Amino acid sequence: MQEHGRLAHRLELWRVNQIFAKHPLAACIKAGLELQGFPVGDPLAPQAPLTGEAPKAVRQVLLAVGALPGH
Repeated sequence: MQEHGRLAHRLELWRVNQIFAKHPLAACIKAGLELQGFPVGDPLAPQAPLTGEAPKAVRQVLLAVGALPGH
C-alpha cells in the first residue's frame, strides 16, 4: 500500500476513534456488536445504551470502514 493509501486508511479508521470518544465506550462497542449480528444486549448499569442519533452515527462509521458484514 502506498503512503497516500495508508494515510487515507488511517483517516478512515480515525472516524471510529472519534465516535467512540464522543459517546460512552461500552455503549458504542455493544451497539457495534449488535449491528454485526452479535446479541450482546445493553451495557450494565450505571452505563446506558446509546440513544438519539448516536446509534445511527456508530452505524455510519462502521459502514464507512467496512466493519458491517453484507453492507
